Amino acid sequence: MESPTGYFPFGFLLGFLRLLRDTPHVRVLTYADMPWGDDFDSKHGFPDELQAWKRERDPNLIYVLLQHDVDSNPALSWHAVKAELDMGVPSNVMLFNRRVDRARFKSTGDVALTEYDVDDYLLRLAQQRGFVIGYHQNAYEQSGYDLETAQRVFEEDVAALRKRGFKAEFFSPHGGVYGPGRINNHSLPVPPSLARSVRWVANTRTPRLRGSFSDGGISGKRLDPEGRDLRRFVQGWQRGERYRVLLHPQYYHTPCHVSENLSGTSWYGSLLRACESGKTGWEDVAL
Repeated sequence: MESPTGYFPFGFLLGFLRLLRDTPHVRVLTYADMPWGDDFDSKHGFPDELQAWKRERDPNLIYVLLQHDVDSNPALSWHAVKAELDMGVPSNVMLFNRRVDRARFKSTGDVALTEYDVDDYLLRLAQQRGFVIGYHQNAYEQSGYDLETAQRVFEEDVAALRKRGFKAEFFSPHGGVYGPGRINNHSLPVPPSLARSVRWVANTRTPRLRGSFSDGGISGKRLDPEGRDLRRFVQGWQRGERYRVLLHPQYYHTPCHVSENLSGTSWYGSLLRACESGKTGWEDVAL
C-alpha cells in the first residue's frame, strides 16, 4: 500500500459529512437520483434534465452531490465510504478499472499498470444503499493516447466494472498525464457503443449546477490556494440550488502531511490547529 499523503486530518472530512447529515434543509443526491429521462446530451449540459429538475425541486432545500475520484491510496477512499455508510450520506464513487503508473508514464512514456486494491464487497454494499459506483475514465492514458485503442479500452473497462457488480452508468475522466498536443482523458469521446449507456458528469462536461468545488491538485500552485477552503464554498450555498463537492479521499488522513503551499493561506493553519484540539474545523459553519 502507498504511504498516506493527506493534507487534511480525517476529522475535517468527518465534520463536513456531519454537517450534511445534520442540516435538515440539505438533501444529498447521487447522479442516479437526478431526472435524466432520455437526456444523454453531455455536450450541452443535459438541458432536458435541468428543466425537469427545476420543475420538481423544493425551493426550501439545498441539493448537494458528493463525488469521490479514487486516484491513489484507494484504502483511504474505503475509509471515507465506510464513514458515509455509517452516517447515511451517499456519495458518487468513480473507480479506475486499471490504474496507470503515472510517474513512470510521465517520465518515460511507458504505460505500466500499478497496484489498485478495490474493496468490491464494500462498494457493492454501498451501491445497494444508494451510492453510485461509476468509472474514472483513464482509457486514453492506458492506450498511450491512441484514439482507436482508447475507445476499445473504454468499452472493456466499463464492461469489467459491470461484471464486478457495479452499474457504471456515470463517468468522470481522470486528469492524469497529458498526451501529444495536450490531449487528455477528457479529450476522449464516448464510444458509440456506450453513447446511451453512460453519462459524462464531471471534468469538462457536467450537468448544470449552481456551483462546484474540487480539491483536485489542492496543494499545487496552478490555482490560488487562498480560495480553496471548502468551508467558504459551503457557506455560499443557497436554498433551491444544487452544488457538487468533488473530494479525493487520499487527501484526508490522520496524521496528515502539512502542505507548504497551503500554509501560506489565511485558513489552513487555523484548520489544522482546530483538528489538533479535537475539533473538526466546521464548528462555525452554519447553513
